[in-house]
Amino acid sequence: MFTLVIFVIGALVTMTAQADIYKWKDTNGVVRYSDTPPNGNIPTESIKSRKIIAAEPTASTKDTPDSKEAAAMKRQESAEAEKKSNEELKAKEEEKKNKKQNCLLAKDSLKNYQDGALVYKVNDKGEREYLDQSGMAKGMAEAEKNVKLYCK
Repeated sequence: MFTLVIFVIGALVTMTAQADIYKWKDTNGVVRYSDTPPNGNIPTESIKSRKIIAAEPTASTKDTPDSKEAAAMKRQESAEAEKKSNEELKAKEEEKKNKKQNCLLAKDSLKNYQDGALVYKVNDKGEREYLDQSGMAKGMAEAEKNVKLYCK
């Protein structure tokens, strides 16, 4: 058991001894040391092997004014597209709601004509004018047309 503990401790010590130490200067000119390389396009020096490691510039770590402006423009365009999409979705939902309501009204109107109930219209003076047979036929035809239009 004692030899197993010694073996595990020895393995851990050698694993930590193999870690590279990186040395670099930050943007303020301060020398920094770490066991992980810095983010970005910063040249580093490996202390253990004394070899200089130059970081490769990547699209995500490039901090040029052009890339910042391009990223800002991309975010703005994305936000505008999302806003437009939301507005279109709301308009479609509102249109669907109105069409459903118009369908219910058209069906109700058609049912009144089909039931043979007395149907009237209010004139300019606010008086009721009951429809005759030809008025009822025209009203039923219009109600059927509205049901076909709104209840697809």
